[in-house]
Amino acid sequence: MSTHEKETFLQTYDWVTGWQQLPWAHDEPTLFLAEICAKRTAGAALDIGCGAGTDSLYLAQRGWDVTSLDFMPKALEFTQQRATEAGVKVTPVEADIMRFVKLDKDFIGKEALMAMRDSGPRKTFVSMAIDNHEAPAQPGDSIVRNGRVIGTITSAAWGYRINKNLAMGFVDPEFSAIGSTFSVEISGKVFAAEVCAGCLYDPGYERVRG
Repeated sequence: MSTHEKETFLQTYDWVTGWQQLPWAHDEPTLFLAEICAKRTAGAALDIGCGAGTDSLYLAQRGWDVTSLDFMPKALEFTQQRATEAGVKVTPVEADIMRFVKLDKDFIGKEALMAMRDSGPRKTFVSMAIDNHEAPAQPGDSIVRNGRVIGTITSAAWGYRINKNLAMGFVDPEFSAIGSTFSVEISGKVFAAEVCAGCLYDPGYERVRG
């Protein structure tokens, strides 16, 4: 995982107030997990990159001894909180071990992991300019295209130096190219928005060097 990707995760977890707001949150278990549980006797399970904790919860509720692993402390907080509310036990561990995952080896969950890798990211992080001079967007605001929610705002603020209403968020990959358009729901109203470069002010860092 690149430094930029890690920073994106850090920013996202800083902005959300609940696990449901995470762009990758899901209520159902990951692909193939239910099938694996149905075929195997409950034992020890390691949920690598537990995220919102859905898979950890699913396993623990079915009698598995679950270790929930993630490099994001807040991901572990969400997972532990959900487990406590559900009356089950998980063991949270903070670590980044993806460099140790060897896809040329056989292991439980390899097929699901490779399917996720091959299918590409479900969401892409973008910057956007919103056609709205009333108020900035808020974390959790919906990003909409043709009446369908395609993403979620993670942060927003007024860009005083460029006089634009700016925001960042996760969207479906097909709407992530610069120039892509959609709408953002802010305080019950809908405003047009367009994907823009990540740095509109001094993109070449000339002012910093000067």
